[in-house]
Amino acid sequence: MISICWNKAEVILHEDTDVLLHEYGILKVTEEQYADMDKSYIVRQKKEAWGWQLLTDQKQYYQENARDLAIEKGGIDEGDSDADEGRAIMRDY
Repeated sequence: MISICWNKAEVILHEDTDVLLHEYGILKVTEEQYADMDKSYIVRQKKEAWGWQLLTDQKQYYQENARDLAIEKGGIDEGDSDADEGRAIMRDY
């Protein structure tokens, strides 16, 4: 079980590593895509200068239903892991 942190501080979810790596993803969308998309499965969002980064726990839904969106696989930055507390920072967050 891993705790995913936002900005290296706030724990936003606890999840099994396999689930995190296979079901979670990061969507990178423009303002226009953001306005038009289904946000039902967005866990967290982060505004960027170019648009939005969105954390989803239903990567496959967006792969099947929103093929025009840039979708990155969920991942863990090893350098930001804290094994003693079971915490990790999701890449790009």
